[in-house]
Amino acid sequence: MTDSGHQFTTIFGRNLIGELPNFVHLPYLVVTMEDLWQKFEKFFPHPGGVYLVHTLDVDELYREAEKLPRCNAVIGLGGGQAIDVAKFFAWTKRLPLFQVPTSMTVNAPFGHRAGLRTQGKVKYTGWAVPEAVNVELDVIQRAPPLLNCSG
Repeated sequence: MTDSGHQFTTIFGRNLIGELPNFVHLPYLVVTMEDLWQKFEKFFPHPGGVYLVHTLDVDELYREAEKLPRCNAVIGLGGGQAIDVAKFFAWTKRLPLFQVPTSMTVNAPFGHRAGLRTQGKVKYTGWAVPEAVNVELDVIQRAPPLLNCSG
């Protein structure tokens, strides 16, 4: 269940990341962090664009959203920051969203509002319901144990 009472798909399995390019609407935008992109780039041979998160400031993200390449879907890959920025971009561009958490620290993949910053304070912005949250078991198991048992 979502925080609105609507259900959405959560998929648990292996090789889920490698399957995403086979069904996500092309071209797609991958929203992630620089260190994660180096690890997962090989699974996305033809992204329409990659956005490496460097801010959670909502005003900056509105400006960044205007500069994004044309895309038909957004894939959020990573922890809370990447997942929240992916939600924000999917909401502002009215695009389908696919979420891929890399640890179970936070509930960001399962909430619909993006926890961003306005003048340094958290503000929950937007509303994006993912097509699916893809929980890649091998990726989650490789995360530092503290990240999977806290939060």
